[in-house]
Amino acid sequence: MQDAASLSDEDILWSFEVEKEDGSIGTLKLDAYLPLQKVKDPAMVKRVEDWLTLCTSKLSVSNTLTQTLTGAVFEIRQGYKSADSKRQNADLRFALRAYGENLLPVMMLVSSQVNSSVRRRYHSANLLVLIGSISDDPTVSTFAFYRDVVGYDLAAFFDRHSKDIRTEVHSILAALLTPG
Repeated sequence: MQDAASLSDEDILWSFEVEKEDGSIGTLKLDAYLPLQKVKDPAMVKRVEDWLTLCTSKLSVSNTLTQTLTGAVFEIRQGYKSADSKRQNADLRFALRAYGENLLPVMMLVSSQVNSSVRRRYHSANLLVLIGSISDDPTVSTFAFYRDVVGYDLAAFFDRHSKDIRTEVHSILAALLTPG
C-alpha cells in the first residue's frame, strides 16, 4: 500500500493517545494510514475515493460524513477468532477516533478467521472489516481491496512466496516446540 501510493514512512503512520486505567497516557499505533492528500497518483486517488463511498454506503454512514472523509486507517491482523471484550473495546475506540479525524476505520484480516458476533458488532459500529476471502467485493475482501484499490495482486504475492512462508513457519514452530 505504501509503495503503490508513493507514501513515505511518516505518511503511512497514524496513532492516537488514550488514557489508561491507571490514569497514564498511552499511544496506540495502527498499522497503516492511507491519507488521500498524500497519494500522488490521481488514478489511485479516484479508486480510493470510490472505495470510500462504497464502504460508507455499505456501513450506512451518512452522506455528510462520507463527503468529509480524507482517507482510511487500518488495523491489520492475521485473523480474529477471539471474542475478547478488551480487544473489541480498543478496536471500537480506534474506530471512533478515526471517524473523529475524518478517516474510515478498517480492520483488515489476511485470513477469513473472524468471530461472526465480533464482525457484526464492528459493522454496527461502522468499523469496516475486510477478510481474506476470494470475493470480488473490495468492501469485503482484503484481496479484492488490494487488487482493485491499491493496484497490487496480494494473492499472487502469497502464491509466489508460499514456499518461503511455509519454510519460515516450520522453522519457527520447530524452535518453539523443541525443548530448550
